[in-house]
Amino acid sequence: MLRLSQSGRKKGQWFLVSAVVISGAFLLISILFKGYLVLDQSAVARMNEDFYFHNIEEQLNGIVNTYGYADCSNLNEKLDEFAFFSKERMAEKGYYLYVSKNINCAQQTSSFDILLASDRMVIYENVNPEDILS
Repeated sequence: MLRLSQSGRKKGQWFLVSAVVISGAFLLISILFKGYLVLDQSAVARMNEDFYFHNIEEQLNGIVNTYGYADCSNLNEKLDEFAFFSKERMAEKGYYLYVSKNINCAQQTSSFDILLASDRMVIYENVNPEDILS
């Protein structure tokens, strides 16, 4: 059986007391600096402009692929309907959306002029933003 002397017990007690005090000090420091060390990761998630822009572009191309160029009036109607729906939904979220279609059913070609603007950024393709946002 191992026996500690009186001085050995006191050293052990001081070791435990100092460990608790140091741990408490580190805890206090971490609580004080918590506000400075925490990053706001939700700021990135709130910027969805690029996601919305590419999603709208993909959906427009998907409508062209689905309906084809055989019935040009139906294709134009579906594209207009989607553009109207998208503009309304983007306006509800605080974005400005501009969509213009260029469909040539005889040559079976299509392109889209798209601009999505918010207070943070403007994303566009095939369009001059100064002409639309003047």
